[in-house]
Amino acid sequence: MSSCGKIILQDIPYKMRRWVISDTHWGHSAIQKHCRRPANVDSLILDSCRRLIGSEDLVIHLGDVCFNIFPLKEAMEYLPGRWMLVRGNHDSHTISWYMSNGFDFACDAFVMSGCYFTHEPSPTIPEGCTVNVHGHLHNRYAADHREYPHCRLFALEYSKYEPMLLDKFLKKGCPGGEILPKKENNGS
Repeated sequence: MSSCGKIILQDIPYKMRRWVISDTHWGHSAIQKHCRRPANVDSLILDSCRRLIGSEDLVIHLGDVCFNIFPLKEAMEYLPGRWMLVRGNHDSHTISWYMSNGFDFACDAFVMSGCYFTHEPSPTIPEGCTVNVHGHLHNRYAADHREYPHCRLFALEYSKYEPMLLDKFLKKGCPGGEILPKKENNGS
């Protein structure tokens, strides 16, 4: 306490946490079959975000946010934290549209703390980076799959449909889960 009786906020240690999430595909019913997601997957993801993320936290979404008529702006109003989007192959709106509909920042790729954040695995990384954090591949590959040696796959199917703390993800990767069988090429 200071001499005037007020709490000095510097005495309370707080570190903004950084989260990573990808391929939410909110409102995309076909993803349930494609990746064997549960029928209530949208609610699972949204509820876990509300439960885990703090109001001052940063959330990095690695693309493929929503489909169809999913009410993105309304959903984002109820999600804590500051949200950044790296657009994915299914994110067809402009960057400004995503920023007008709930994201604090949107781009196609960015660098932070030695990490190159993209939606799809990148064959190269910018100078000064050691890792490419990406989504896109879902559970079509093992959680420790490396398209390139520097790539790290984040897949919701391997994280119990929850965002992960970025530092934990970089140290341990996704916990793993069911890998979907490869489609057989029988010439048809």
